[in-house]
Amino acid sequence: MIAPLENRNRSLLLRLTALLLCVALLGTALALLLRKEQAQRRLAALHGRILTNLPLMAAETANLQREVTAFRQGLPGTLDRRSPDLLLYTRLDQIKALLQPSEMTITGVETGNGRKTISFNLKVPAARYSALVNGMGQLQTELFPFVEFREITLNPTATDSSIALSGRVLLPTVGGGA
Repeated sequence: MIAPLENRNRSLLLRLTALLLCVALLGTALALLLRKEQAQRRLAALHGRILTNLPLMAAETANLQREVTAFRQGLPGTLDRRSPDLLLYTRLDQIKALLQPSEMTITGVETGNGRKTISFNLKVPAARYSALVNGMGQLQTELFPFVEFREITLNPTATDSSIALSGRVLLPTVGGGA
């Protein structure tokens, strides 16, 4: 009598195990389907946002293209015919002509961060202060290459007062590379 009960219990246990396995598989499948549905809803919402922002992005792209075209038209015509180093040295000659320093030292051309630069240090007699300020203003209003003045130091002495000035000439490289 025990053997038929054990067989019956074993049969019921196998059925229960199979049933539990089916329930677990169905539960897992349901959970995966729910996650997939949520992901599809998020994807549809993001797609809708992209579609609504598409005209705005097209308008912004057109605006940027107009600005780049206007910037390129503002560049000097000799930019593509002259070497960048020559443009930098030409600007240094202009600085020397406008500010008329008694001493001028420059560094070599440095390339990096999408630009070429030459640093300079000037010493101008204090009597030429107003000409110095006017020349600096004129240099900073000109478009290309850019002139950046970093530091001005007044050196008052009894015999010879002077103004020390340091700065650099900047020229963005074509394509923004080094």
